[in-house]
Amino acid sequence: SSEQVILVKHRHNLGLAISLKDGYLKALTTNPDIIVRADADKEYPLYPVKHLISKLYESEDFSGCYVETKRTVETSGVADWLFHTIFGIIEGRILFNKIMHQHSPGLHIYKYSTVRYFAPLLSSIIEKYQLKWGLDLIILFFAGQTGEIMQFTANNPDWRERRPVTKIFSQIKHATKIMSLIRQNRI
Repeated sequence: SSEQVILVKHRHNLGLAISLKDGYLKALTTNPDIIVRADADKEYPLYPVKHLISKLYESEDFSGCYVETKRTVETSGVADWLFHTIFGIIEGRILFNKIMHQHSPGLHIYKYSTVRYFAPLLSSIIEKYQLKWGLDLIILFFAGQTGEIMQFTANNPDWRERRPVTKIFSQIKHATKIMSLIRQNRI
């Protein structure tokens, strides 16, 4: 099989939500079996991707999976570690009734049928709630409606990120908004 990469580029930074939406919509036009979404910061190990794709092919029950990095105080600092740990627990319980070890993991793998289900819903949600961030949580929520979502947690001791407190507060605000909308059945 041949591998193909299609670059979707905007003239200006439109935010992560619009970039994700446009990427998923473009991926659908290629009619792939599997769609992989990865953050550009290389935080996530790629070694489980082949294994997880095999698991998706093996089971009709699974609609997708995500890879998360388990944060530590040493790799992320106290503020970032607290944020990711606390919000991972909250988001995991609301989205899947299980613990996630990280807020909003950035490596997702979905079956084509899963993306075909959620991608058409994204534009109206972005517009209605004026989202810049947080769409990945909504995508996880929708993907979970089409089947079981596998979780792969990795330790990445080489990863180092100390987000500014202002960015953490912004992410707290967005994650709280998204989780509130989901809990209120408004999404």
